Amino acid sequence: MCPRHRSVGLARLEVIAMRPCSAVDDHRQDRCGSQRLRYRSAIALLGTLLGAAILLAACGSSARTAPSHQAAGPTLEVRTSPYGPILTTGAGYTLYMFSLDTSGHSGCPSGACTALWPPLLVKGHPVVGKGIDPSLVGELTRPGGSHQVTYDGHPLYTYTPDTSPGAITGQDLEQFGGKWYVLAPDGKVITTPGRS
Repeated sequence: MCPRHRSVGLARLEVIAMRPCSAVDDHRQDRCGSQRLRYRSAIALLGTLLGAAILLAACGSSARTAPSHQAAGPTLEVRTSPYGPILTTGAGYTLYMFSLDTSGHSGCPSGACTALWPPLLVKGHPVVGKGIDPSLVGELTRPGGSHQVTYDGHPLYTYTPDTSPGAITGQDLEQFGGKWYVLAPDGKVITTPGRS
């Protein structure tokens, strides 16, 4: 209910509740008193419900579910690893490139591939963290209109089995017809075999 309608509804209830009993029914005082009590209870209940609705709306507008493997802060940054410095999300999750990708096009468009290898998506401009070369950061538009972050032309992905920051379980894997590798801060692909 919008504020104008809410105030009108409350005003009507208050007028009815405050009218003298004689104005309602001169011959049935008991019935009038009962009606007045019900109207006053309705006003109190309506006020409680409106307050709860406002609180829920405020909570709903402020609460947001963070995307998988991402967090508030930098979109990209560099962290150390057994493969040397590599690209990660701001939350520390490893980022990978896919060998079937081409400049401006993802070879992992949808379905099972993106479920296992979620693309690094962004709304607005990517936020550059420590160690990142801003000139290498870009975006491509995926099917459906979302924007995937690229680095030196490579579309970037996380890997669902990397369940904690710093995990690197997708290095040198062959899946969905191509290879997956981590990237160095200069944009070069690190092809060192994965460690078991």
